[in-house]
Amino acid sequence: MTGDSLSDFFASRGVEVNIIKSAPGTILKNARRTMGDEIRNRGLGEKAINGLDQMRKYLDEVRYSERTNESYLALLELFFKYFNDKDPLEISMDEVSGFVYDFIITNGYSASYQNQMISAIKTFYRISGRTRIDLGLIERPRRSRALPKVFSKEEVKRILNATRNKKHKLLLWMIYSCGLRRSEVTNIRLTDLDRDRGVVHVSRRNLIQVRSPIEDMDVK
Repeated sequence: MTGDSLSDFFASRGVEVNIIKSAPGTILKNARRTMGDEIRNRGLGEKAINGLDQMRKYLDEVRYSERTNESYLALLELFFKYFNDKDPLEISMDEVSGFVYDFIITNGYSASYQNQMISAIKTFYRISGRTRIDLGLIERPRRSRALPKVFSKEEVKRILNATRNKKHKLLLWMIYSCGLRRSEVTNIRLTDLDRDRGVVHVSRRNLIQVRSPIEDMDVK
């Protein structure tokens, strides 16, 4: 199930779903547009054109998806036009770092955009076989980790009541109240339940006290 369909599922059952995507401010968008248009309007030298043809043939040979091909070629063309007065094979490591900072970091592009740009650059220089760049020194951005959202009691109650299937409701209840992983709750058997002691044996060989934090939520 995709993220969109999951949000639609809960939204249709009364759970408030907010999908927040960060958007650049007006000043930053104008700066991107100005710099991007200026670079894209630059010409390409013969060696850069040949490099794009080489990249296109390679992408076709390894059967990358059409979307990946278009993205890599567009990013590589932008990279070449940034250095429009240079032979691509003469671009140095310091110049690549300068491009990443000057164009990507300064203009606030996302880590995923930076990562895709680096993938396109590395692919070209790997297949070209002749470069002044040590590909191992081109570092990718660290992945950002968003803080988890904490649901209110009312939201949790609506989630648990969103399904009428008793088995699915029990799985959701166990995951939430016992803090289990999906794989752990699906592997629980009746023999793992110790009703006298009020505990559940799980695969990581812990004992989890079966005391629900939602006892007062009137989950039906």
